[in-house]
Amino acid sequence: MRYRLRLFFTFIVLLTINNLSIAAPKRIVSINLCTDQLLLMLSPREHIQSLSHLAVDPEYSFMWEEAKGLPLNDGLVEQIIPLEPDLILAGKHSSTEASNMLKQLGYPVKVLPLPQSLNEVGRFILKMGELLEQENKAAQLLATMNARISAVQQLKQHQAKKLAVIYAPNGFTAGSKTFKHELLTYAGYRNLAAEAGIDYYGNLSVEQVLSSQPDLMIIDDSTRNQDSLAQSYTNHPALKRLMGETGVIKLPVNQWLCGGPMAADAIETLAHVKQ
Repeated sequence: MRYRLRLFFTFIVLLTINNLSIAAPKRIVSINLCTDQLLLMLSPREHIQSLSHLAVDPEYSFMWEEAKGLPLNDGLVEQIIPLEPDLILAGKHSSTEASNMLKQLGYPVKVLPLPQSLNEVGRFILKMGELLEQENKAAQLLATMNARISAVQQLKQHQAKKLAVIYAPNGFTAGSKTFKHELLTYAGYRNLAAEAGIDYYGNLSVEQVLSSQPDLMIIDDSTRNQDSLAQSYTNHPALKRLMGETGVIKLPVNQWLCGGPMAADAIETLAHVKQ
Protein backbone atom coordinates (compact mmCIF):
# COMPACT_ATOMS: atom_id res chain seq x y z
CA MET A 1 0.00 0.00 0.00
CA ARG A 2 2.78 2.41 0.94
CA TYR A 3 4.57 1.58 -2.29
CA ARG A 4 1.44 2.37 -4.31
CA LEU A 5 0.93 5.65 -2.45
CA ARG A 6 4.55 6.59 -3.06
CA LEU A 7 4.14 5.86 -6.77
CA PHE A 8 0.95 7.90 -6.85
CA PHE A 9 2.51 10.95 -5.20
CA THR A 10 5.62 10.65 -7.38
CA PHE A 11 3.38 10.66 -10.45
CA ILE A 12 1.54 13.78 -9.21
CA VAL A 13 4.82 15.62 -8.54
CA LEU A 14 6.24 14.72 -11.95
CA LEU A 15 3.02 15.73 -13.67
CA THR A 16 3.05 19.08 -11.86
CA ILE A 17 6.68 19.75 -12.78
CA ASN A 18 6.00 18.79 -16.38
CA ASN A 19 2.99 21.09 -16.59
CA LEU A 20 5.02 23.96 -15.16
CA SER A 21 7.83 23.40 -17.64
CA ILE A 22 5.59 23.43 -20.73
CA ALA A 23 3.25 26.25 -19.73
CA ALA A 24 3.96 29.42 -21.68
CA PRO A 25 4.68 32.42 -19.42
CA LYS A 26 1.72 34.77 -19.17
CA ARG A 27 2.95 37.38 -16.69
CA ILE A 28 6.19 38.61 -18.19
CA VAL A 29 8.32 41.50 -16.97
CA SER A 30 11.30 42.94 -18.84
CA ILE A 31 13.81 45.16 -17.07
CA ASN A 32 16.12 45.77 -20.04
CA LEU A 33 15.57 47.85 -23.17
CA CYS A 34 16.88 45.15 -25.53
CA THR A 35 14.73 42.38 -24.08
CA ASP A 36 11.80 44.84 -24.25
CA GLN A 37 12.16 44.95 -28.02
CA LEU A 38 11.93 41.22 -28.68
CA LEU A 39 9.28 40.72 -26.03
CA LEU A 40 7.08 43.21 -27.88
CA MET A 41 7.78 41.47 -31.19
CA LEU A 42 7.14 37.93 -29.99
CA SER A 43 4.74 37.88 -27.07
CA PRO A 44 0.98 38.51 -27.01
CA ARG A 45 0.45 41.97 -25.56
CA GLU A 46 -1.80 40.66 -22.79
CA HIS A 47 1.09 38.55 -21.45
CA ILE A 48 3.32 41.59 -20.86
CA GLN A 49 3.07 42.91 -17.31
CA SER A 50 5.79 45.57 -17.49
CA LEU A 51 8.64 46.92 -19.62
CA SER A 52 11.68 49.03 -18.81
CA HIS A 53 11.07 52.78 -18.70
CA LEU A 54 13.09 53.25 -21.92
CA ALA A 55 10.66 51.12 -23.92
CA VAL A 56 8.51 54.17 -24.77
CA ASP A 57 11.42 56.49 -25.62
CA PRO A 58 11.52 56.90 -29.43
CA GLU A 59 15.18 57.90 -29.33
CA TYR A 60 16.28 54.51 -27.97
CA SER A 61 13.38 52.11 -28.45
CA PHE A 62 12.62 50.72 -31.91
CA MET A 63 9.28 49.42 -30.60
CA TRP A 64 8.25 52.57 -28.74
CA GLU A 65 4.85 52.84 -30.40
CA GLU A 66 3.98 49.24 -29.55
CA ALA A 67 5.08 49.86 -25.95
CA LYS A 68 2.64 52.73 -25.42
CA GLY A 69 0.06 52.04 -22.72
CA LEU A 70 1.96 49.18 -21.07
CA PRO A 71 3.17 49.53 -17.45
CA LEU A 72 6.80 50.57 -17.07
CA ASN A 73 9.44 49.86 -14.46
CA ASP A 74 12.81 51.18 -13.33
CA GLY A 75 14.18 47.72 -12.60
CA LEU A 76 13.31 47.99 -8.90
CA VAL A 77 12.38 44.89 -6.92
CA GLU A 78 9.52 46.65 -5.17
CA GLN A 79 7.96 47.46 -8.56
CA ILE A 80 8.26 43.90 -9.88
CA ILE A 81 7.11 41.70 -6.98
CA PRO A 82 3.49 42.99 -6.90
CA LEU A 83 3.15 41.99 -10.57
CA GLU A 84 3.63 38.31 -9.63
CA PRO A 85 5.64 37.56 -12.79
CA ASP A 86 6.18 34.04 -14.07
CA LEU A 87 9.14 35.23 -16.18
CA ILE A 88 11.52 38.16 -15.67
CA LEU A 89 13.77 39.10 -18.58
CA ALA A 90 17.03 40.90 -17.87
CA GLY A 91 20.08 41.77 -19.93
CA LYS A 92 23.75 41.79 -19.09
CA HIS A 93 23.58 45.47 -18.16
CA SER A 94 20.34 45.27 -16.18
CA SER A 95 20.39 45.86 -12.44
CA THR A 96 22.50 42.98 -11.10
CA GLU A 97 21.37 43.66 -7.54
CA ALA A 98 17.69 43.46 -8.49
CA SER A 99 18.19 40.32 -10.60
CA ASN A 100 20.04 38.54 -7.80
CA MET A 101 17.48 39.50 -5.18
CA LEU A 102 14.58 38.35 -7.36
CA LYS A 103 16.35 35.03 -7.96
CA GLN A 104 16.87 34.58 -4.22
CA LEU A 105 13.16 35.19 -3.67
CA GLY A 106 12.38 32.37 -6.10
CA TYR A 107 11.32 34.36 -9.15
CA PRO A 108 12.26 32.97 -12.59
CA VAL A 109 14.85 35.49 -13.83
CA LYS A 110 16.53 34.95 -17.18
CA VAL A 111 19.64 37.10 -17.71
CA LEU A 112 20.41 37.08 -21.42
CA PRO A 113 23.74 37.99 -23.02
CA LEU A 114 23.04 40.86 -25.39
CA PRO A 115 24.20 40.28 -28.99
CA GLN A 116 27.31 41.91 -30.38
CA SER A 117 27.16 40.39 -33.89
CA LEU A 118 24.54 39.25 -36.39
CA ASN A 119 25.21 35.61 -35.48
CA GLU A 120 24.53 36.45 -31.85
CA VAL A 121 21.38 38.32 -32.89
CA GLY A 122 20.11 35.09 -34.42
CA ARG A 123 20.78 33.13 -31.23
CA PHE A 124 19.19 35.89 -29.16
CA ILE A 125 15.97 35.82 -31.21
CA LEU A 126 15.70 32.03 -31.03
CA LYS A 127 16.44 31.96 -27.29
CA MET A 128 13.72 34.53 -26.64
CA GLY A 129 11.34 32.46 -28.74
CA GLU A 130 12.16 29.43 -26.60
CA LEU A 131 11.63 31.30 -23.32
CA LEU A 132 8.32 32.75 -24.48
CA GLU A 133 7.11 29.48 -26.07
CA GLN A 134 7.01 31.35 -29.39
CA GLU A 135 9.58 29.30 -31.31
CA ASN A 136 7.80 29.43 -34.69
CA LYS A 137 7.28 33.17 -34.51
CA ALA A 138 10.95 33.69 -33.56
CA ALA A 139 12.13 31.50 -36.45
CA GLN A 140 10.00 33.51 -38.87
CA LEU A 141 11.30 36.78 -37.46
CA LEU A 142 14.88 35.60 -37.95
CA ALA A 143 14.18 34.32 -41.47
CA THR A 144 12.66 37.66 -42.47
CA MET A 145 15.64 39.58 -41.06
CA ASN A 146 18.13 37.34 -42.90
CA ALA A 147 16.19 37.64 -46.16
CA ARG A 148 16.23 41.43 -45.97
CA ILE A 149 19.97 41.51 -45.29
CA SER A 150 20.64 39.05 -48.14
CA ALA A 151 18.69 41.30 -50.50
CA VAL A 152 20.95 44.23 -49.61
CA GLN A 153 24.06 42.10 -50.13
CA GLN A 154 22.87 41.04 -53.58
CA LEU A 155 22.18 44.67 -54.44
CA LYS A 156 25.65 45.77 -53.36
CA GLN A 157 27.78 42.81 -54.49
CA HIS A 158 28.95 44.38 -57.76
CA GLN A 159 29.30 47.92 -56.45
CA ALA A 160 32.57 49.47 -55.27
CA LYS A 161 32.69 49.84 -51.50
CA LYS A 162 32.68 53.50 -50.49
CA LEU A 163 34.48 54.78 -47.40
CA ALA A 164 32.27 55.66 -44.42
CA VAL A 165 32.89 56.86 -40.91
CA ILE A 166 30.69 56.49 -37.84
CA TYR A 167 31.13 59.72 -35.90
CA ALA A 168 29.86 60.67 -32.46
CA PRO A 169 30.53 63.57 -30.04
CA ASN A 170 34.20 63.84 -29.03
CA GLY A 171 35.13 62.05 -32.25
CA PHE A 172 33.98 58.71 -30.82
CA THR A 173 33.80 55.94 -33.41
CA ALA A 174 33.27 52.18 -33.83
CA GLY A 175 36.09 49.91 -35.02
CA SER A 176 36.47 46.55 -36.73
CA LYS A 177 35.27 44.32 -33.87
CA THR A 178 31.99 46.08 -33.16
CA PHE A 179 28.40 45.33 -34.14
CA LYS A 180 28.15 48.72 -35.84
CA HIS A 181 31.13 47.89 -38.05
CA GLU A 182 29.46 44.65 -39.11
CA LEU A 183 26.25 46.45 -40.06
CA LEU A 184 28.26 49.04 -41.99
CA THR A 185 30.09 46.39 -44.01
CA TYR A 186 26.86 44.47 -44.75
CA ALA A 187 25.49 47.73 -46.14
CA GLY A 188 28.40 47.84 -48.59
CA TYR A 189 30.87 50.27 -46.98
CA ARG A 190 34.45 50.30 -45.77
CA ASN A 191 34.90 51.59 -42.24
CA LEU A 192 37.39 54.44 -41.77
CA ALA A 193 37.89 53.55 -38.09
CA ALA A 194 38.81 49.96 -38.97
CA GLU A 195 41.28 51.17 -41.60
CA ALA A 196 42.75 53.49 -38.97
CA GLY A 197 43.50 50.45 -36.78
CA ILE A 198 40.69 50.85 -34.24
CA ASP A 199 39.38 47.46 -33.08
CA TYR A 200 36.57 48.31 -30.68
CA TYR A 201 35.79 51.93 -29.82
CA GLY A 202 38.12 54.88 -30.09
CA ASN A 203 38.41 58.45 -31.31
CA LEU A 204 39.14 60.08 -34.62
CA SER A 205 40.14 63.73 -34.80
CA VAL A 206 38.48 66.12 -37.21
CA GLU A 207 41.84 66.31 -39.01
CA GLN A 208 41.93 62.51 -39.49
CA VAL A 209 38.47 62.54 -40.99
CA LEU A 210 39.26 65.47 -43.27
CA SER A 211 42.47 63.89 -44.58
CA SER A 212 40.71 60.57 -45.28
CA GLN A 213 37.87 62.24 -47.20
CA PRO A 214 35.14 59.64 -46.54
CA ASP A 215 32.17 59.36 -48.88
CA LEU A 216 29.69 59.14 -46.00
CA MET A 217 29.63 60.32 -42.41
CA ILE A 218 27.12 58.60 -40.13
CA ILE A 219 26.36 60.76 -37.12
CA ASP A 220 25.85 58.45 -34.15
CA ASP A 221 24.45 60.86 -31.62
CA SER A 222 21.87 60.27 -28.92
CA THR A 223 23.02 63.25 -26.86
CA ARG A 224 20.11 65.57 -26.18
CA ASN A 225 22.38 68.44 -25.15
CA GLN A 226 23.31 69.69 -28.61
CA ASP A 227 25.19 72.68 -27.18
CA SER A 228 27.93 70.70 -25.42
CA LEU A 229 31.62 71.03 -26.29
CA ALA A 230 31.56 67.40 -27.47
CA GLN A 231 29.19 68.40 -30.27
CA SER A 232 31.92 70.56 -31.83
CA TYR A 233 33.23 67.39 -33.49
CA THR A 234 30.06 66.34 -35.29
CA ASN A 235 29.07 69.95 -36.05
CA HIS A 236 32.50 71.13 -37.20
CA PRO A 237 32.16 73.56 -40.14
CA ALA A 238 35.13 72.01 -41.98
CA LEU A 239 33.39 68.63 -41.94
CA LYS A 240 30.18 70.20 -43.18
CA ARG A 241 32.05 71.78 -46.10
CA LEU A 242 33.78 68.48 -46.91
CA MET A 243 30.69 66.28 -46.72
CA GLY A 244 28.18 68.68 -48.22
CA GLU A 245 24.45 68.13 -47.97
CA THR A 246 24.34 64.51 -49.12
CA GLY A 247 27.42 63.13 -47.37
CA VAL A 248 26.06 63.16 -43.82
CA ILE A 249 23.21 61.15 -42.33
CA LYS A 250 22.03 60.62 -38.81
CA LEU A 251 21.10 56.96 -38.42
CA PRO A 252 18.28 56.51 -35.88
CA VAL A 253 19.88 55.29 -32.67
CA ASN A 254 17.04 52.83 -32.10
CA GLN A 255 18.01 50.87 -35.24
CA TRP A 256 21.36 49.71 -33.89
CA LEU A 257 21.47 50.37 -30.16
CA CYS A 258 20.10 46.88 -29.45
CA GLY A 259 20.92 43.79 -31.46
CA GLY A 260 17.70 42.48 -32.96
CA PRO A 261 15.66 42.25 -36.16
CA MET A 262 15.93 46.05 -36.46
CA ALA A 263 19.51 45.44 -37.64
CA ALA A 264 17.97 44.88 -41.07
CA ASP A 265 16.48 48.39 -40.89
CA ALA A 266 19.90 49.87 -40.11
CA ILE A 267 21.52 48.02 -43.02
CA GLU A 268 18.76 49.05 -45.43
CA THR A 269 18.95 52.68 -44.27
CA LEU A 270 22.70 52.77 -44.85
CA ALA A 271 22.55 50.90 -48.14
CA HIS A 272 20.02 53.25 -49.68
CA VAL A 273 21.71 56.56 -48.84
CA LYS A 274 21.69 58.72 -51.97
CA GLN A 275 24.97 60.46 -52.66
